[in-house]
Amino acid sequence: MKNLLRFKYFILIITVCALNIACAQDVLESKYYFVNSGKLFSIEQRNDTLYEYRCDANFECRIKARKQYKIIKSKQNGNLTLLAVERFDSIPLSTKPIRDNRFYILGIKKISENKIKLINEITSYTLDSITKIPFELSLLENKFGFTYYEENYLRSLDSDFKIDKDFANEIMESIKSSNKELIELYRNTATGDMYASGLTAELIAREMIKRNLSPILAKKKMDEANHN
Repeated sequence: MKNLLRFKYFILIITVCALNIACAQDVLESKYYFVNSGKLFSIEQRNDTLYEYRCDANFECRIKARKQYKIIKSKQNGNLTLLAVERFDSIPLSTKPIRDNRFYILGIKKISENKIKLINEITSYTLDSITKIPFELSLLENKFGFTYYEENYLRSLDSDFKIDKDFANEIMESIKSSNKELIELYRNTATGDMYASGLTAELIAREMIKRNLSPILAKKKMDEANHN
């Protein structure tokens, strides 16, 4: 019985891959980082798998990947790529560490040579159900995504600056007045972002980069300014 189930699983994987031009399509040309104050989250591709790592403010990443996504299907149009992926990492302390609904839809948009947008909703699927949904780029329309940046780009920004209370307030006022549409997109996208900490990090990073300032540790500097 187990051998039969394995054979069916193998056939399903082969079928999904056959629908795609190449299962191991190069989606990411480089390693990119999402900045959440002093914490960085990197994403990179090796062969047919995407890896996410947790890193510190000096771009030193943990050895073990935080998440792993095997690409089983992709569709690309211009700078936008739609992916069906299988999440490999198991659930710790679970009676069923390998879930049936471990398949997801991701979107990657190349914004420029040094930044991408990652659309990653928390909706999960079984292998059978993900092969039955219409696999169209329209799945990514009107969806919020987090911005990831290349290391060289982040290092090129000015990191030798201070933030006082007035500057911190100026940053927050600018965020409130200029990101209403983005915040609405966020509200309509199932990001799984606990307490909107990712959204806050995204908006602060954008605001700092507009000023050619590094977003790394920016929130920490703002918090310190507001408590002094």
